[in-house]
Amino acid sequence: AYLLILNSLVMCGCKSKNKNKTYFTFDHNNIEETEIVDRDDANEVQVEKEEENNLLNEIVICETQAFLKEDTPFFDNDLNEVIVPMYQKVNIEEIDDYLLLVSTDEGYKTKLTLNDLEILPSTFVEVDISDQEVKYFENNSESFNYNVVTGSDNTPTPLGYFTIDQKLYGTYLVGTGYKSWVDYWIQFEPNRGIGFHDASWRDEFGGEIYHNNGSHGCVNSPNEGIEKLYNEVEIGTRVLIHK
Repeated sequence: AYLLILNSLVMCGCKSKNKNKTYFTFDHNNIEETEIVDRDDANEVQVEKEEENNLLNEIVICETQAFLKEDTPFFDNDLNEVIVPMYQKVNIEEIDDYLLLVSTDEGYKTKLTLNDLEILPSTFVEVDISDQEVKYFENNSESFNYNVVTGSDNTPTPLGYFTIDQKLYGTYLVGTGYKSWVDYWIQFEPNRGIGFHDASWRDEFGGEIYHNNGSHGCVNSPNEGIEKLYNEVEIGTRVLIHK
């Protein structure tokens, strides 16, 4: 599978430190390399690799972003180990042998396999809890961003990888002890009824507000920001939320 993965990476123009090596092309005539025992085994190997290749061809891995499937050790410029938490967004920089060199926005780097990552689509929404910021990406580039207020320490916004499943223009949000009108509602977590929405009752967004005066889990957004997001996202747009 790695042979096919690396071939896809190289074909779309990502950098490789091993341009003179041929490990990223598969030689079907090399019996030792494919470990073919008989014709049935050969056919089975061929079918499996064709199926994998068809799936990989649907993923464009070039200047691509992904997120971590679990807490992962990275290293700073002084080679000090830093544990980067699950769901953190990372950038795929280049291929080095059978590994991918990935980095965080803070500059931490490590080498991982594709199995360690979930490739993000070219268009998605990122919610950074620590920075209290929403970023909208289109064609693998950041289109716009704005400050938000996420869930409080007692009712935190859930971390994870979600899908927008509802958009409403003008509705009431009803919960224990409150009923609030919002102009824009974009839901991504239906089990708890959590989504993006405007918050006319707030004068400020961003900073450390969310710790003690956060939401019930939703992503409170300023009017200008949520209007822009509402007009861009669609049902099915993915949402990545991390610390």
